[in-house]
Amino acid sequence: MGSVFSSSKNDLKGVETDWQKYLGQWYEQARIPSFFENEWDKDSMAQYRWDPENKTIEVTNSKINALGLKEYAYATARIASYEKGLLFVSFVPSIEGKYIVIDHDTNYEWSIVAGSGRDYLWLLTRSSGLSMDVWNHLMKVAKKHGFDLSKIQKTPKSEETEKRESGSLDVNVPGFRMNLPGGCEKAGSLDVNVPGFRMNLPGGGKRMGGSATKETATPKIIHHLF
Repeated sequence: MGSVFSSSKNDLKGVETDWQKYLGQWYEQARIPSFFENEWDKDSMAQYRWDPENKTIEVTNSKINALGLKEYAYATARIASYEKGLLFVSFVPSIEGKYIVIDHDTNYEWSIVAGSGRDYLWLLTRSSGLSMDVWNHLMKVAKKHGFDLSKIQKTPKSEETEKRESGSLDVNVPGFRMNLPGGCEKAGSLDVNVPGFRMNLPGGGKRMGGSATKETATPKIIHHLF
C-alpha cells in the first residue's frame, strides 16, 4: 500500500508525525485502490522498520492474492525534511511516490495516508480488527479532507482473519477425554476448565469454562480470544 503518483490537485498536507512511533506493523482496513491493487487482495498489511545506517524506513507490504498465496513487496522510504508527515517511497530505483500522513491517532493506533492527490487513500490501524466507532471517525476525517467516500472500499479479509477477529477459534481434536459430572468420561473431546472457553454441544447445550453437562457426541470447543 502507498505512494503512487496522482493527477489530482495536490493540496493535501501532512500532519506532524513521529516516525519512530510510526514504525511497526499496520493493517489496511480500507482504500481507494491504486493501479497495482486488486479488489480480491486480502489481508493487506505493511511493516515499517528503521534503517539506522541509511537513515531510511524499510517497507514490507504483504497481502494474500487471488490464488490464496502470500505476496510481498519491498520499498525504501526517505523522510522529507521540509514538510510534515511526508515520505518519499520507492519500490523501483529512481522512481518515488508521495506517502502523506494526513491524520493519525495521538497514540498512533490509526493513520490515514494519501498519495499526491485524492485518487488514492489508505486507512490503516494497528490491530487487524476495527470497531464501528473508529470506522465512522476515519470516514469523517476522509470526508473532511475532500475524499469521495463512495470510492472507499473495505479491504477484504481471509476466512482465517475473520474468524480470529470474531473472537473465536474452532477446535475439534480427537483423542482427548472429557470429564463429565459423576465421574463419567467421554472420549473424543477436550477436558476444559479455563475461563474464556465456551463449549457448544449438539442440541444447544453450552457451558462456560467447565465440563459438559450432557453426554453427547464430540462437542466443538470454541476459544474466545481477548
